[in-house]
Amino acid sequence: MNMPTVALIEFNTYHAECIQSQIHYLLSSNYQIVLFCNTKQKNNIECYRELVSDIYYLNPHSIPELLQVRSFIINSNIDNVIFNTAHGSAVLKFCLLPFPKRINFVGTIHNLRKLTDSFGQKLINRRLSAFYVLAKYMKLNAEKYSSLKCAAVSASVTPEASNITIDKKDNEVYLIVPGSIEYKRRDYEYLKEIANFKTDINYKIVLLGNAKKGDGPNFINWIISSGLNDRFIYFNEYVSNEIFNAYMEKCDYLLALIEPNTKAAEDYINYKISGTFIQAISFQKPMLCNAIFKDIKDFNYNGVFYTNTEELFAHIRNHSSTSHVANNDFEENRKEYISLLK
Repeated sequence: MNMPTVALIEFNTYHAECIQSQIHYLLSSNYQIVLFCNTKQKNNIECYRELVSDIYYLNPHSIPELLQVRSFIINSNIDNVIFNTAHGSAVLKFCLLPFPKRINFVGTIHNLRKLTDSFGQKLINRRLSAFYVLAKYMKLNAEKYSSLKCAAVSASVTPEASNITIDKKDNEVYLIVPGSIEYKRRDYEYLKEIANFKTDINYKIVLLGNAKKGDGPNFINWIISSGLNDRFIYFNEYVSNEIFNAYMEKCDYLLALIEPNTKAAEDYINYKISGTFIQAISFQKPMLCNAIFKDIKDFNYNGVFYTNTEELFAHIRNHSSTSHVANNDFEENRKEYISLLK
């Protein structure tokens, strides 16, 4: 009997870190996978080549190319289409194309504000039969804003051990900020405060992403002009999975960098999650988090909570760890994920 094929689509230029877990859920459920991705995601996606049946890169803002994807799905008798990111203009255009009723559309909504603030999202949701969110605390809010069925699944997967050796001194503490530097997502003014804190702790702040992207050049200029180059480790190029994993294995604490005054703080408390939360579970690392997250129902992450910078460094000095290790049950997540498919 032939294994059914799923079309897994990422038209946007972000959220590539959420694809790996879905590939494993689908493969473990006896599905074949065809990936359709934005050409700009090639560096992030090509590592999955051996796991999937095929990968097609495209410019999703080209109507002819969207029509080609549509034709492929229909002609290949694919019954399930999954959007890794179920919002954005390209997804909207694709969802407005005609499709046979046999095809089931689902996808991940990464920001629940879309359910209340976006007319385009309302049109996308008319095509979806259900949607995923990436945290249990998000599901509680999702059910307030949409009548569609919702499943909460983890995007965290156990990483492969890296063959790269990192020269980290025994007395060094690595505080890691994973991903590219984006002021709208994290509080880099607070990171400056951490970097300037006077202490005898020998710590390095690792900016584990391509510092040439986003707001990276601006922040790196601040590091250099402040004479803090020795306080940081950063990369002026794409960070491969192997290098990323090698540094994460050496990580002592992840820095969430979401503070009460952070512009997006309310969003992260109610409507979406940070990629750092995902990495905290994947690598089973403690995450230094502002206490604004402490009392959130179903905030099942490895949080070590502080109210000020002195407390943050007290946790580091005392080697504070989490009171529990967040559960990341693969089989539970797989069943929840597959429950939305035909």
